[in-house]
Amino acid sequence: MLRTELVDLINGGEAWAFVGSGASVGSGGLTWEGLLSAILDAAASDLRERIISDRTFEKARNGRNFARCFSVVESALGREGLESAVRASLAHIRQPGPLARLLADWPFRGYITTNFDHILERAVEDLRQRGWVPVGNSDDEVRKVSADPSEMVWHVHGSLEMRDGSRMILTEDDYDSIYLGDTPVSRQLNALLLQRRFFGALVSFRIRRAPCSPYSQTWAATRTRQSSRTCATTTTST
Repeated sequence: MLRTELVDLINGGEAWAFVGSGASVGSGGLTWEGLLSAILDAAASDLRERIISDRTFEKARNGRNFARCFSVVESALGREGLESAVRASLAHIRQPGPLARLLADWPFRGYITTNFDHILERAVEDLRQRGWVPVGNSDDEVRKVSADPSEMVWHVHGSLEMRDGSRMILTEDDYDSIYLGDTPVSRQLNALLLQRRFFGALVSFRIRRAPCSPYSQTWAATRTRQSSRTCATTTTST
C-alpha cells in the first residue's frame, strides 16, 4: 500500500521517478544474464569459445559481475560489435508492459532510467501526452537536464535508439567513465537529488547482480542526506 504522503507527492506533478530494470523485464526485456547469454549465442563459435574459456570471464559470471563480463566480451567483439549485439538482442522490446504503463500513468515530471529501451517514452505518449524528450548521457545531452527540466526521460546508461549523444554503459570502463570522480553525469544526478524540491518518488527495480560501479555508494550517500525529500519503493526482478 502506498502511503498518503507519497500519493500526494506524485499527484502534485513535480516528482521525478528513477526506473530500473524491472520495467523493461516486465515488457519482455532481458536480465543481465539473459542479455549476456543472447550475445554469446549469437557470436561466432570461435569468439564464443574465446570468451567463455577466459578465466576472468568465468569468475565474473559466477560472481554475477556483469560489467566485468561485458569487458571481456568487448575485448573479443570490439566496441562496435558489442553494441550491435546488444541492439540485436533487445530489438524485440517495443510495447510497454503493465509496470511501465503503470509508471507512465502516474504524473511524474520526468524519469531517470538505467534502461536502454524507450518503452517509458512510448507508454507516456500512449497514456498521457506526446512530446516527451529522450536524453542521452553525453556531455551535451546531460546539459538538457539542467535548469528546470520536465517531460523528459534521461537514459543515464545509454539508449538503443540514440546513436549520437549516448553511449551504452556496459563494461567496467563505461561505469567508471560516468560515475568515477566529478563527471557530468554524476554532477547532474547529484544536482537533481539535492536541489529539486519535489525530487521525491524513487521507483527502482533491480536484478540480482554484483555491484559494478561506485554509483550505488554515491546514490546511498546522497539519498541519506536527502531522506526528507526522497521516498523509495523497490521491487526485485531476477
